[in-house]
Amino acid sequence: MSPPRGHPLTADGEHVAITCLSSSRWHPNHDTCSVLCTTAWELSDDQRHAGWNRFVQAAAPVGYDPAIGVEKTNVGGINKVITCFNGPSEPPEAERPMERIIMQAALITGGSRGFGLALATNLVNDGWNVVIDGRDRVALDNAVSRLRATPGGGVVRGITGDVADPRHRATLVEAVAELGRLDLLVNNASVLGPSPLPSLADYPLDEFEQVLAVNVIAPLALLQATLHFLRDQNGTVVDITSDAGVEGYAGWGGYGASKAALEQLSNVLAAEEPNVHVYWFDPGDMRTAMHQAAFPGEDISDRPLPETVVPALRRLLREAPPSGRFRAAELMVAEP
Repeated sequence: MSPPRGHPLTADGEHVAITCLSSSRWHPNHDTCSVLCTTAWELSDDQRHAGWNRFVQAAAPVGYDPAIGVEKTNVGGINKVITCFNGPSEPPEAERPMERIIMQAALITGGSRGFGLALATNLVNDGWNVVIDGRDRVALDNAVSRLRATPGGGVVRGITGDVADPRHRATLVEAVAELGRLDLLVNNASVLGPSPLPSLADYPLDEFEQVLAVNVIAPLALLQATLHFLRDQNGTVVDITSDAGVEGYAGWGGYGASKAALEQLSNVLAAEEPNVHVYWFDPGDMRTAMHQAAFPGEDISDRPLPETVVPALRRLLREAPPSGRFRAAELMVAEP
C-alpha cells in the first residue's frame, strides 16, 4: 500500500499541501504512512533552523508511535509546503527526504531604489525570484546587477518603464508569467507631485492627474492584470501608503489624496478577495529621494534608511494577519 499524497488543507486562510512519506527501515514494523495530518503549524526560528523536529500532532493507528517528524520548507512566505513522515527525529542523513524547494515570486514596482530596492534585496537574499521596475535605466541596471550578485538568489528581472504606461505594465505581467507564479505584488512606485509642495488652491491639475495615474490607476491596473496569479497562490498584495493619506498636512493635498484613494481601493479589494491577503502598509518617513523632494534644501539625515523598515514588512508577510492597514512603527515596536 503506497502512502497518500497531496492532501490539500486550509488552515488560517492559507493553502497547505501535505505529503506523507514513510521508510520501512525507520519503522520496520510499519511500511505505510498512516498518520492523519489535520492542521498546519508555524515553527519558531530555532526550530526552523534546526530543520528537523518532532511533534505529537494527530491520531495514529493503535500501537503506532504518534510522534511525527516534520520538515517544513519555504516557511517565510505566503504558501506553505509541509512534509509529514513517520520516522525518528534524526534519521540517517542518506535516508532523509530531499527538501522541496519552491521559489516564491514577487513583483515590486519602483524597485530600482529606496524602499523597493531594500525589499527586493531582502527577498532575493531569501531566495525569492523578483521582478522590479524603474524609470531610470541606469539606476535600474545597477539595482539588477546588485541583486543578481546575491549568493543563492533567484531570478531577477529588471524592466525599465513607467507604471502609468499600459505597455510597460503588460511587459511586467509577461515577466511574471515567465516565472510561472506570483506570490507577492508590492505597489511601491509613486510620485510626489510638484516640489516644493503647492497648496490645493495652486495645484496644477495636469500634475494632479499624473499623481493619480501613477499612485492610484497603475496599482489597480497591475492588480487586475495579476490577480489570477495571486489567487492561484493565495498570495499577498502590499500597497505602500502614507500618513498623508489619513492626515491633513498643508501642501500634501495631491499626494495625500492619491494615497487615500489607494487605501480605499485596498480596503475594498480585501472585502472582495478573501483568499488574498491585502495590506496597505505605511513605512513612515524614510531617507529617500522622494522624501528629500518633499523637503527641498532640508537635512533629512535623521530619517531612517529604507533597509531598517523592511523587517517590519517581512514580519507582516511572515505572520500573515487578516487584511488591513499596518504601520511599520507599530510592527517594529511589537517585534520581540
